Amino acid sequence: MQGSVVKAIIFDYGGTLDCRGDHWAVIIRRAWQAAGLDVPLDDFCRAYIYGERALAAEGVVAPTDTFLELMRRKAAFELECLGLYSEELAEAIAQYCYRHARECTAEAAEVLQALGERYRLALVSNFYGNLKSVLADFGLLQFFPVVVESASVGVRKPDPRIFGLALEALGIEPAEALVVGDSVSKDILPAQSLGCEAVLIKGEPWFYEKEQTARCKAVKSLKELLLPC
Repeated sequence: MQGSVVKAIIFDYGGTLDCRGDHWAVIIRRAWQAAGLDVPLDDFCRAYIYGERALAAEGVVAPTDTFLELMRRKAAFELECLGLYSEELAEAIAQYCYRHARECTAEAAEVLQALGERYRLALVSNFYGNLKSVLADFGLLQFFPVVVESASVGVRKPDPRIFGLALEALGIEPAEALVVGDSVSKDILPAQSLGCEAVLIKGEPWFYEKEQTARCKAVKSLKELLLPC
């Protein structure tokens, strides 16, 4: 990627850096299947949504929680939703997801290292209040002098104001920023509404999500960001 105007790159986190562009529900369903749970898709999605809402409750996630600790809680909530909970199943699912995220973030770190030599980097994410602990555990925190997390600032995507906070912290204009994310509705469109450039990381979407099109460059791998435009 090259560009004389772009001074900074603002990344999404979940799905973009830790999952190769795939929706996390896709990976968690694979984790369930690997643990011997092959429930109907509608039931799984209901449990997934229940787990997301349960994690968002105040006091459930501690700022010091790593991704593994987060996934242990999430897996427990999801299994409890369907009356399937056991400590062994929750641990197996959490470990599967943690291994996947560690593998993906290791790949992302190589790209971030290279991009950080040419651009300022920032992170904007809808997360649970422990994002910096997750980033530190995966060795990514060092790349992001600016981290804007929804649970900390009280603004969530797709509200473009959350990207505005990153721009303000970076001290740049929207036209000087490139936003990289895996969601058209939560990353690409809000960023473009401010005047930022955008790149979509295309992976497997949420099961019931219709194909979304965006007027921006789409790539299948973060490594493509290193290629000349």
